[in-house]
Amino acid sequence: MHELFLHAGCKPTLHATLTGTARQPDFLVQEPDGSEFLLEAKSSTDISSGPENNPRRNRILDFLRGFKCDGFSLGVNEVTAGSNDLSQRHLARHITRALSTTVGTNRERILIPLLETDDGWKIRLTAFSDASYSSKNRSVLYEAWSHTWNGPSFALLNSLKKKGGRYGDGVSMPFVIAINSLDPMLVNRDYKEPLLGERGFWGRSHASQYRRVSGVLFTKNLWPETLLLGQVESRLYLNPFAQRPYNGVLTKLDTFGFEGGSWQRYPGKPIHELLQLRHYDSSLW
Repeated sequence: MHELFLHAGCKPTLHATLTGTARQPDFLVQEPDGSEFLLEAKSSTDISSGPENNPRRNRILDFLRGFKCDGFSLGVNEVTAGSNDLSQRHLARHITRALSTTVGTNRERILIPLLETDDGWKIRLTAFSDASYSSKNRSVLYEAWSHTWNGPSFALLNSLKKKGGRYGDGVSMPFVIAINSLDPMLVNRDYKEPLLGERGFWGRSHASQYRRVSGVLFTKNLWPETLLLGQVESRLYLNPFAQRPYNGVLTKLDTFGFEGGSWQRYPGKPIHELLQLRHYDSSLW
């Protein structure tokens, strides 16, 4: 980020002392036109897919995503992997039995009993009635009690919340959060969902709470090698509810604004071009 600001003609100050807050931001950035904004940077090292996150657990989560139980969608409270693969047939019987034997009139949300095995598996699930809890995307699992996304976007939302409440109204300049994710499996939905999804950072639950954040810059898999190969994806999302809108040098990157009920993309340059780095052919490596 520091090099990017320098190449854009900005003057970045590390951990500046500010009036109106005791916090010292990662960067106080003076733009070429003299305007200023704050930027907090963070790496999200949580990887929710792929071999580094316990393949046995991932196989069970994939099974639950595709599991069909008439009239219900599954929510995940806990999936702790054991030392051996869990029988998917056994898990399916456990879920079906719980739904068929539930007594009482409240079938909007059914707690499925804990499934625990001798080799360490612990699975807690909740079934949500489709009639009461509409779900536009059946492939997305909810953590039933925290109501947060359990997938690649969950790690991004976690990082945003850790940085989002740092600066109140006492600091009168735009505030941008930059997050680099090490999860190579992120797709468009995983960026958008933690921002304006139902439980998102700027969604209905938090729109007023995080209006202080003017924009979020996501980068994916940012390393020296990937940067030189031109393989770093970056995208700046502008907060449609921002108290202090941002329109600075970072908009030279791919930028997204929310207009007419959907995100609109304004194409920019990749980071390696803004840094004036030579683009290496991957075949040479």
